[in-house]
Amino acid sequence: MVVPYAFSIAFSLICIVSLYLGVYTLYMNPKSAANRIFLALTIALFIWSFGFAMAISAEDMSTCLFWRRFAAIGWGTFFAALLHFVITLTGRHRLLDRWWKYVLLYLPAAVCLSVFTYIPGLNTQQFRLEQTPLGWVNVSIKNHWDWFFIAYYAGYTAFGIYLIWKWRKSESSRNVRKQASIIIRAFLAALVLGGFTESVVNNVFSVRIPQMAPIIMLIPVMAVSYAMQKYGFLDTRRYVTDSLLFSEQIRKRVVNYLASFLLASSVLNVVIMYFIDGNMNLAQILFFSGFLIVAGVIFELIERIGKSNRYKDFIYAGLFFILIPILTLNYIKYASVTVWAHTFIFLIISIGMVSRVIQVSVAASIILTHMAVFYLKPELTLKLDASDHVGRIALSSLAIWIALFIMNVNS
Repeated sequence: MVVPYAFSIAFSLICIVSLYLGVYTLYMNPKSAANRIFLALTIALFIWSFGFAMAISAEDMSTCLFWRRFAAIGWGTFFAALLHFVITLTGRHRLLDRWWKYVLLYLPAAVCLSVFTYIPGLNTQQFRLEQTPLGWVNVSIKNHWDWFFIAYYAGYTAFGIYLIWKWRKSESSRNVRKQASIIIRAFLAALVLGGFTESVVNNVFSVRIPQMAPIIMLIPVMAVSYAMQKYGFLDTRRYVTDSLLFSEQIRKRVVNYLASFLLASSVLNVVIMYFIDGNMNLAQILFFSGFLIVAGVIFELIERIGKSNRYKDFIYAGLFFILIPILTLNYIKYASVTVWAHTFIFLIISIGMVSRVIQVSVAASIILTHMAVFYLKPELTLKLDASDHVGRIALSSLAIWIALFIMNVNS
């Protein structure tokens, strides 16, 4: 099962990257409609990737089928959200100037959700799952629903490329043309690679490989994010540089990094505990990962409420005081042997927020939490394995990432 877990971990990393790109892009300009739709696009890719990650290494066919249908929520809506984003980005607002046009835009997505997800009676024979040395693989049966989806993703992607090409031709701005060229090349590459891996390999060749679509679709998502930041009309780089001159914007950026840390940790929890450590209590693992996602969203929402920083500092202080022991004690079975290092990330964040109340709360919570671990697990013989090493590398990488930002702010 080593190879299937390798694919599952790869798809989990796609989840982290896609969520970060979406949250970061929204942070750059939350009032932009294009940025908000881009976040929805990355959430669809997250669902798609996570469903594949769980399905590939599933214990049995029924479990695999459940996660395949979950993934369909992502890929069923992805291409409609992608075209919606392109229409908004290119300024073709007349294409969506009536409510019924939105219905037409998302109608194929609604059909895919009806046929490929959990509605009984419509898709009982839609998936042909085969277990291979590389994990569970779905071999397309090429019925009318499969052809419908192929027409949907190929048609929407092609129309999106056409809109961007027209946008490139009509604009005189050199930055817009560069932005459009990057996106067009990425779209074409994804369309060709996606068609080959999804519709050719497992139907023509004897070898069966897991579908690579989420990895391939990350190409245009990353290209769009890069183009918007480097050449986009939002001029996000200058926006970030200017905003860092103001302490309130610095706080918002630190909170954004904190939320990104929690979102990344939610995926890492599944990767380390389920795929690497082999903990089969999936419901508990997913519940804790869901808690981390909710916590990240709450931090983002708090920063946007119209209250003074001092008022918000007390809210943050209380949340940090509660969150640190929850993160640590969730792994008390292992004496929190690796996860305790996450406390350094909170220390770094408290420095960036420049609040004595938050710093005192974080420090007190860390000391009390370690004392609780000492009391609950005074002695425990542990054997370090791959999950510990991966966890240490991941936590260290996240800490370095946040520390570099704090260092740049204060330099």
